Amino acid sequence: MAHSGQSAYSGHSSSKGSHKHSSKESKKELAQRRTSMYQNQPASDEPTAYGAAFRSEDVAASEARHQARAAENIARIMSQYGGK
Repeated sequence: MAHSGQSAYSGHSSSKGSHKHSSKESKKELAQRRTSMYQNQPASDEPTAYGAAFRSEDVAASEARHQARAAENIARIMSQYGGK
């Protein structure tokens, strides 16, 4: 096998074609386009630290709801797998 003396390791490589996702969009336009995709989306039901500041739910009620859900899940799993 012939060796040309020019290796990719030494920085010699063929030039790459233009990237299919590159554009002439400015960073500001790109940011606006990306954020606009999410502006009309419904809020997530998943709990987050950010959303906690906006919820006025009683801590005890929340804890009771979580305990009830855990008990339901345990009962479902136990009945599904032969537990009592």
